[in-house]
Amino acid sequence: KTGYGKVVVLLTDGGSKTIMRTLSFLAGTTKATTSSVEVPTAGATQTVSVETNLPFTVKIPEDAKDWVSLVQTSRAATATHTETFQIKVEPTETPSARTTTLSLESEDGTVLETVLVVQQPVSFDAADLVFRVDPSNGAHYSKGVILPIYAISGAIIVDWGDGNATEIASMSSSSTRNPSHKYDDVTRQYNVVVKGKVTTLQGTSSSTIAGVTEIAQWGTGNAYTKITINSSKITYLPEAKGSEFAAVTQFSFKGNANLVSVSPKLFHGCTTKLTNLSSLFENCNELPSIPSGLFDGLTGVTNISKMFAGCYMLSEVPEGLFKDTRNVTNIGYLFQNCRTLKTVPAGLFDSMTKSTTLQYVFSNCYELEELPEGLFQPMKNTVTHLNYVFEGCTALKTLPAKLFDGFTKVQSLQYMFRNSGIEELPAGFFDFATVVTNFQNVFDGCKSLRTVATGFVNNFKGGYTGTSTFGLNAFFRYCENLTVVPEHLFNEETWKRIDNMVSFMQDCKSLENIPADFFKGLGNGVKNNAPIKISNFNSSFSNCGKLKSLPFEALLNSPGALQSTGFGNTFLNCANLTGSIPTYDLVVGDQTYTVKIWERGTYVNHEDATIKAAARAVFGTNGNISGRDMVAGAEKI
Repeated sequence: KTGYGKVVVLLTDGGSKTIMRTLSFLAGTTKATTSSVEVPTAGATQTVSVETNLPFTVKIPEDAKDWVSLVQTSRAATATHTETFQIKVEPTETPSARTTTLSLESEDGTVLETVLVVQQPVSFDAADLVFRVDPSNGAHYSKGVILPIYAISGAIIVDWGDGNATEIASMSSSSTRNPSHKYDDVTRQYNVVVKGKVTTLQGTSSSTIAGVTEIAQWGTGNAYTKITINSSKITYLPEAKGSEFAAVTQFSFKGNANLVSVSPKLFHGCTTKLTNLSSLFENCNELPSIPSGLFDGLTGVTNISKMFAGCYMLSEVPEGLFKDTRNVTNIGYLFQNCRTLKTVPAGLFDSMTKSTTLQYVFSNCYELEELPEGLFQPMKNTVTHLNYVFEGCTALKTLPAKLFDGFTKVQSLQYMFRNSGIEELPAGFFDFATVVTNFQNVFDGCKSLRTVATGFVNNFKGGYTGTSTFGLNAFFRYCENLTVVPEHLFNEETWKRIDNMVSFMQDCKSLENIPADFFKGLGNGVKNNAPIKISNFNSSFSNCGKLKSLPFEALLNSPGALQSTGFGNTFLNCANLTGSIPTYDLVVGDQTYTVKIWERGTYVNHEDATIKAAARAVFGTNGNISGRDMVAGAEKI
């Protein structure tokens, strides 16, 4: 039986909200005798049979109507019967297969059945390099189509596909590199065949590659050493079929903005000579996925920095992608700006025991939500920098406690979580940071951060024997949901090495109290037999509107803090903060002078040499004290 029916479904929440949907039903049978039709290069007319008891219409996609057309439909009048339709497929000149899907649709537009049409491509001698070009598509205004051929071994012949050919004996100068050709008919595309031995492909601008829409085949007769292709027209990179890549040391497809697919055998035949894959697919904005096994066997590669940086549409990474790249020393910026990447598989970096940096590796991965606990463990004995690693990861709320367990050589955490969505970090997360000397901007802009565990960084627990000093610039700046900080955020020995507090805890709008011993050790460090100067406190604690108390004396009157010269906007708009800005009793002989922060410069430049000397011994030699808007809007201080 055949027929149509409709059911109206009402879904209510029991209150005022109701959703209505209509479901359509179609009774009947429609089944094609084949799910696909294969057509030769020369084109052909093909017949498709359909067993059906429903009327249907054959629909051809708009983008295929220039090469597929409906020729004839034969219908019978019985209930269940066999109908046939014929399609005509035009000859093709394309070096890649053409495909389209026909749909058999009912009278109301319901798709009853589909048939895939595949037309075989033009074939070429496997030894030849083949390009597909479109003279009207991005061709250079004066030279026409330009090929990215930069170096050759022996003479080559370029067959331009329009009856013209160019023989090139050598490429020793810019006049012979990147051969070009102007076509009389620019309304069609051409296959360009290069015979001979090409050693370098280099097309990085409109003057070195123009009008090339496809690399149809690399050509087994070539002996490449370097390939650099940057084109907004190429959508696919084909497989290597022989030993053409055996001598390649570097590949880069950076900036191929419309690249959407890569053959899993792209690097077939590569050897240990291939060492550099940095920026391999950088800024390939439309690349959605990477084929499994793409880098299998590439044991000579040492650099994969920026490999996928700027791949906005990359949403997944296959397991075991880097299982053979065991000699990599640099993975910095690897997934930077991969805006749709949500996670990566466990064991992704298991082979990488030599990498020294994780800088920017997931920076601005906006949708990154979680990471496997042991992801980075193989490189724990070599990594020295974690700068920017999770910067801008706005969907990242927390991380496993042992993610960096054992990373005892890390020296810098600069901007590690800046502008991320991190809400809390488990106790012990930073236990690895025993020798870190750079904490600048670690949580800058972490607006969702609520709490930080006690003993945040317990480095230098046994004292510090080095010469480095560290800044806490913008540490916790804009952490507007941070409500509590522990009494012992840093180890005392760490506080002793601090030399800058610019924008420390600026705009922590929910923070109410700073514990009494919070700054224990700050400003009490010594370097070269002199106090470690805290250069300035500009904007520290500014706009902390709920802050009620903090230990002023420990913050501002230590030996290092007394030499500070910058207090602009310090405590600005701290409307609920109570207490007093400490003064300092400067003793000169039998005279004691009570010196306020903004008066230090007067004493440092005092006309009385004895007072001046005494002041400089305490406040340093710089008498230019800046304190614009210090405590402005903080009436309770």
